[in-house]
Amino acid sequence: MDARQEKLKRKEKTFRTHGNSAPKDVKQLEADRKAVLELTDGKKRERDAIQEQTLNKKNELERFSQTIIKLETEAAGQGRDVPENEEHERELNAYLADKDHPRFDQEKEAYQSKCRS
Repeated sequence: MDARQEKLKRKEKTFRTHGNSAPKDVKQLEADRKAVLELTDGKKRERDAIQEQTLNKKNELERFSQTIIKLETEAAGQGRDVPENEEHERELNAYLADKDHPRFDQEKEAYQSKCRS
């Protein structure tokens, strides 16, 4: 029984020396754990906010891209559908008659007719 009593005394002594500091260590570890969790939660929220901003910017760029394509398509379509105005043609021909250089569209038509013949 001496061995058993001696073992119990060592346990009690160990508990007394470490027992008082153990709750402090546990409290400190819990406080450290809580601080780490708060930091990681903050970083996760920051990361999520950055991802949301990135997604918003990506969507905005996509909308701008679609708008540009739509406007370019409309502009290209407008160039083809210009009706001819006889009065403007007469004024332009009268103005260019005084100039030394011929109109490109007339030269093009003349060249194309020469090529076809």
